[in-house]
Amino acid sequence: MITQSSTASAARRDPVRRVRLVALLTAALVVALLAAGPIALPAGYHDFADRRVLFGIPHAGDVLSNLPFLLVGLIGLARVPQQSRARDAWRVFFSCIALTSIGSAYYHWTPSDLGLAVDRVPIAMACAALICAFIAERVDGRAAHRPVLVLALLAALLSVLYAFHSPAWSGPGGDLRPYLLLQIWPLLLIPLLLLLGPRVGDRVLSNGSWLIALLLYLLAKAFEVADQAVWLATGFISGHTVKHLLAAAAALAFALGMPRASAWR
Repeated sequence: MITQSSTASAARRDPVRRVRLVALLTAALVVALLAAGPIALPAGYHDFADRRVLFGIPHAGDVLSNLPFLLVGLIGLARVPQQSRARDAWRVFFSCIALTSIGSAYYHWTPSDLGLAVDRVPIAMACAALICAFIAERVDGRAAHRPVLVLALLAALLSVLYAFHSPAWSGPGGDLRPYLLLQIWPLLLIPLLLLLGPRVGDRVLSNGSWLIALLLYLLAKAFEVADQAVWLATGFISGHTVKHLLAAAAALAFALGMPRASAWR
């Protein structure tokens, strides 16, 4: 006998319903960003609170706090399960996390529009790979196929190039909306799909790992906004430096959430 609860459970796990939900909410987000009009980089964005020079390193806190990204990326690459269908997406994600340490350090050494573009390329690609990995686990495994992954990475690259197509990001030609779509999409859709329960099939990370990572990333964004305030309150660390540490911790939550090889046997 099929009970009402079992029917509801089956509906929650129905991949077709999930695909429709992803398409609907993605379309809604795109429409909202289009309606908002061009979003340029805020004036004075490059004016970070930490201006210290330590051991010859300018903006020392913001530069040195990128080292954890390299370590977390290497840890994650070593822990990606070989048997996972999303392994390529996870490998790209952790590779981009490692590369973020270089791009972000380069940018913060001498903040500039060009440096910001270099910084955001691996970040955008990491977001694209993460989206592919999540959809592969919770909606449709084909999202992690290499052609799809390559297209997603190309879209991520184009989102940064589009934003940087004017001489200054903060000028009238600058538009961050495609890049913001990559940033906002996971924050909105991942919690929603987690509420629907696990997809039947290849599931690498638990709900807990996803939620911890998202919470840490949200905290990172909050500290980014409070860059000057945190510096004034502490006198030794800026909000942007804390943002780097929390963002690296979010990626570490993914790395440590990877199951041991024995769990796949």
